[in-house]
Amino acid sequence: TAGWSVAGVIAANLVARVAELAACRVQQPLPFRGGRAAVLAPMREFLGSLFVYALLVQIFNRVDLLLVGRFAPAETVGHYGAAQNLAQAPGLFAFVLTPILIAAIRRAELAGADREAAGLRLESARLALALWAMAGAVAAGAPRLALLLLGSSFAPSGPILAWLSLAGGG
Repeated sequence: TAGWSVAGVIAANLVARVAELAACRVQQPLPFRGGRAAVLAPMREFLGSLFVYALLVQIFNRVDLLLVGRFAPAETVGHYGAAQNLAQAPGLFAFVLTPILIAAIRRAELAGADREAAGLRLESARLALALWAMAGAVAAGAPRLALLLLGSSFAPSGPILAWLSLAGGG
């Protein structure tokens, strides 16, 4: 945060989102008024909803860090942030694969391939159990992993990483 307050970091994030929106507007100049308004209305509604969704997801993803900052000392916030960065991999994996898996199951259901859909569900349950087991292994070795990857000054991140890896596996 480079010495900024929490309010400063939030303001910087909002400014960054507005800059992203402005950059997108420059890249794809769509008319807001006049022209092809009837054609663009559904897209405008969809993009507005998508923007609100993305903004709320960003806020939701950081609410835990804000709460830790509110109720814990500053060094704990640093330890929590370091552990959170290490524990992001399972969440990213799930974030990428879940929509693909849901689409494949839905495609099989619509095609009438009930056996294929049931097989996909079973394999996804097996994969979830395997990921949970891997998260458990990471949780068991989290103190040493934090020490190895982050150094001795971030050794207190280990127990936090254990809990976050279990949550990410879930």
